[in-house]
Formats: sequence, C-alpha cells, structure tokens
Amino acid sequence: MKILIQLVILLFGWKMAAADISVEWDPNPTAESYILVAETNGVSWSVPLTTTKYTYTNVVVGTTYTLQVFGVNMFGQGPGSDTLTITPSNVVVIIPKPDPPVNLSFVNILLGQGSTMSLSLRWETPTNIVKHRVIVNGVSALETTNRTAQLNKLATGITNSITITAINSVGDESQESRALSVYIEKELQTLNLINFKGTVQQ
Repeated sequence: MKILIQLVILLFGWKMAAADISVEWDPNPTAESYILVAETNGVSWSVPLTTTKYTYTNVVVGTTYTLQVFGVNMFGQGPGSDTLTITPSNVVVIIPKPDPPVNLSFVNILLGQGSTMSLSLRWETPTNIVKHRVIVNGVSALETTNRTAQLNKLATGITNSITITAINSVGDESQESRALSVYIEKELQTLNLINFKGTVQQ
C-alpha cells in the first residue's frame, strides 16, 4: 500500500511586483521535496523543488493564476494544499487567511480560594500572525500578541471551553483552534481536564 503524506500549507504571503509572484510555505517534516503547480487558462505546469519558496517571473498582469503545493517523499506524492487564486495587477499584496493555532495546552493551573481558578495557556501559530484572540465559552476574553496567556477567575461548577484564533496583519482571523475544556466542582475537590498538559497547583 502506498502511504501518502499529508501536506498542510501555511502560506506566509503572496507578493507581486514587476510582474513577479513569490510564494513561500512552511516546511512539512515528512516531505523530502515539493511540487508547485500553477494553472492559467486551462494550461498547467509543475515545478519540482527542494526548498519551500519559489518565484514565478514574467507573469501576465490581469491573468488569473491558480497555485497549489504537493509534498513528496519516498512513498510518492501526497495530497495537495488548499489552492490559492491570484490575478496580478500592477502592485498587489495578498496575505491568505491564517490557519487556526495548534498545540493549545495548559501550562499551569492555580486553584484559588472560593470558586475560581486561573489558567496559564500556550499555543503555536505561523510567523505571519500579529495577534491572537482567547475565547472562553464562546466569548472573547482577551487579545494578545504573545503565544501565551493568563486567564484569571474562571468559574467552577461549569465546563469552561477555551479556544484561540490567529489574526494576521490585514485583520483576517482564523477559525477557532481545537477546544480545551476544564471542569471543576464548586468545592474544588474534583478537577477534570481534557487534553491537559502541564501542572496543577493548589
């Protein structure tokens, strides 16, 4: 059975100046090389690459191009990334909508007096992100330019669902990350964590 790699592309941005289009993506650790495919007016062509960036030169202004990246390893070619469509004009900068943050985890949990608790969180995002939104139970709790956050005075007796979104330089916001949930009994005797990583302090 041929095993195909799954390539998830996180594009930093597409830049067009003087009829050139430059594309760059995050490397996939299981890919040994890449194939960048461009299509326009029903004609497509492929560029084999061992790097994670490429520049198309002498593109036609006003012509629509569709671009897609495939990862390749010893088992063959994997599924393609999401396609991006661009129609170059004289000067254009296109930054794709960011992907959701990943690896959201609890760094530390502090159980306080009464019926509250505090959480320290961390997560990972691409390098083109300018800020993040922390959402608790469907409501925006705070925004931060860091990849860490402190949530204070979360209520006990309910399940707190926590997600993160990423926002890029043009204000586009990603979908919410995978949710982390925590439930604490009102007496602070039972702590139930889902996808927990870290330590608990009392």
